[in-house]
Amino acid sequence: MKKIMLFKIISFLFFPAICFAMQNKLQYVEVKVASFYSKETRKKKPQEALKVISKQSKKPQIIVFAISKEGKLSERSLTFYVKEVLKPLNKYFNKNYQCFFYDLSSWDYSLWDCKENFDRKYCYSKKLINSTNKAGFSLDIIYSNDFFKWLYKSAKNFNTEFSNILKQELLWEVSCKKRFVDKSFPKLKETPLGQIGCFFPYLNKSVAIFYSTLQYIESIYLVEETVKKFLKKNKYKQEKNICEIILFLPNDEMNYYLGTKSGQWSEAVKLFQNNITPIVTKNVMDFLKESNVKSNTTTIDIKLLPFKYQENKSDNGYMCTRPYVFRKKNSISKGIKKDVSVSPTNFTKIITQKVEL
Repeated sequence: MKKIMLFKIISFLFFPAICFAMQNKLQYVEVKVASFYSKETRKKKPQEALKVISKQSKKPQIIVFAISKEGKLSERSLTFYVKEVLKPLNKYFNKNYQCFFYDLSSWDYSLWDCKENFDRKYCYSKKLINSTNKAGFSLDIIYSNDFFKWLYKSAKNFNTEFSNILKQELLWEVSCKKRFVDKSFPKLKETPLGQIGCFFPYLNKSVAIFYSTLQYIESIYLVEETVKKFLKKNKYKQEKNICEIILFLPNDEMNYYLGTKSGQWSEAVKLFQNNITPIVTKNVMDFLKESNVKSNTTTIDIKLLPFKYQENKSDNGYMCTRPYVFRKKNSISKGIKKDVSVSPTNFTKIITQKVEL
């Protein structure tokens, strides 16, 4: 009898601690970063790069920059992505993948409602993007508008983490080497970002070079948002989830994450992991708790994968060429024609056309 009473007392005293330990053990998030950045991979076309990655990934979540900051998707861009990305994904992964078109439209800061928030109308229809599923593709869209809202909210909660990221010279050097200064950059001071303590000194000092740092931080949001979409799609059924995320980047775009010095890339990958891990881990765990998921182990495997984008033979493929840039004018010297925005009719026509790989 005394043994039974003693057992009950011990159980009563230690039960909360046991539950807490079990809860922390069941809610587990791990972030890994791998880089496939090499001269050989960088020179490969998208479908060739995807073939390489298909030997190491099973169910990737691919993120590509697709819709320009003007909120436009050109016929040139869509044709390129269908041929070089979506159809190869179907071939190499047997439709066992998820591709995300990233809408960069809110990167045009001049279109924000600067006094109150970051809101602007979505320039491209999610309904139209989702119609690609009827064509046999697995495609979704992520909006940069949501990134800036996330940034404003997260920077207050992760003030120390963001402050540490902002101090890293690696992130500033890419923008420092750019000769252009976007006219919309000064508008950043007038936005809610200018009210955040860790951002203000940099916005006040040099808004132009803040660009590369913002893009770096943006990758944290893209990873977090992709993981949430992945877990929702799987309805949290699996207790052990492996979310493979691939940032599929054209030409030298990866310099924004690893810097311009090739000898520092291995260190830059570790730095990238250290920077994103605390923020992504906490936010994903909070998301699981809010979704009432009690038993879940999620491993996030991030790969930075470059590909070569080249429009013609005279273009060396490493300059300012980007498949998502919307060109408003002809450039006769470079053999580049101005872009045409995709209409709903042409959208359907392009995604359903037969293309031989």
